[in-house]
Amino acid sequence: MTPHAPLGARAIDRHRIGGRQFVVVAVAAAVALAGSNAAAAAGGTTRLPVIDRPAVETLPQPSAADLPSSAHATNAFALPYGTTMLDAFEGALWPDPTRWLYDTDLNRPGTGTRWSPSTCQAKGGSRGLRANGATPVGPPTCAAPYEGSFTASTVLALDLSNMADAASAELAFDLWMDAEPNEGLIVAYLRPEAPEGYYVRHILYSGTGRVRRWIEGGVRLDLANARDVYDGAWRGDLRGKQVLIEFVFLSADGSADAQGAYLDNVVVRAVPPAGPTPPPGAVERTTACTGVRDCGSVGVFAYVDVGCDRRFRRGTDVPLAMQPRVDVTAGADVLGARLGKSGRLTFQYPLGRAATFGLSVPDGYALCPDSPNPIDVPASAFNRFRRTSVEFRLQRP
Repeated sequence: MTPHAPLGARAIDRHRIGGRQFVVVAVAAAVALAGSNAAAAAGGTTRLPVIDRPAVETLPQPSAADLPSSAHATNAFALPYGTTMLDAFEGALWPDPTRWLYDTDLNRPGTGTRWSPSTCQAKGGSRGLRANGATPVGPPTCAAPYEGSFTASTVLALDLSNMADAASAELAFDLWMDAEPNEGLIVAYLRPEAPEGYYVRHILYSGTGRVRRWIEGGVRLDLANARDVYDGAWRGDLRGKQVLIEFVFLSADGSADAQGAYLDNVVVRAVPPAGPTPPPGAVERTTACTGVRDCGSVGVFAYVDVGCDRRFRRGTDVPLAMQPRVDVTAGADVLGARLGKSGRLTFQYPLGRAATFGLSVPDGYALCPDSPNPIDVPASAFNRFRRTSVEFRLQRP
């Protein structure tokens, strides 16, 4: 338990969302009372001074009353490999209940200052998310400073459960900052701690200062090897977990001219693990055709069939993204190649031939009981468009 973590001294209720436990990550743009000229925290390309630890320790914590009921997070779904844009804040609905779970002022729930989309600053498109975009007296003008004491908080639900073996995974977002000296952005991971209901805070990013522009390179947080700014001995791996991310802007007294913070383009990037190494001398080709008229196409699709129910369900089942190899024998022709990151690839060979398709199953996976490997494709399988398909359905044993 790190000494800067106020949660070590008191409990907040661990909560269940949609019948599933989530880990909480807090992201706080904090107006601190004291600052530091220390080197910048890890995260963005532009490096900013970190906020003093005592100021971080005063951040208010979410309580059970602040957290949403389980019914509000049933739309959270397992994120795929690649880059997933979570929110660019261009939609008409805020907060979008398929991503965001609540939006409140922790100091004055229901009546205080809150995050809200604004046209005043945008990294891409026409809007960004402004820390003080909604106030008790209405939205502020673009030049208006943030005023008074408030703690604006909104929570983003992420399901990283399909990324346990990702080669890399990161949370990234664009940040516009204009805060008083020694005020700034805090990103904290709240690690569940026994007994049930306790969390320990680990600060993943800390930055402060009057920047008044979009931070070059944005903020990029390593989810596979998370580090604590104030505790160099701690490391954390968030891959394979269901995660809540809380964005909090904390204002102690407001500012006379600083405009606060904006977020834009919140994304998760994940790279799949490398597939198995092809055997020495393996063939690397996907077509054995010499012309279009005599050519048949076979689409191969491999995916994780969570229920082994022989149907692909978006949000539950996911393509096999680690690019395993498929080998094909079609008469006298031998073909073979890795699947794409979408779990798909097309092979072509002359019509009138039977063929056999074999998948190199990656470590940590097994075929569903009713999914054969290899798969025999008879010459009669092609339709009138000279096409057919095969599927390899896998599970985690």
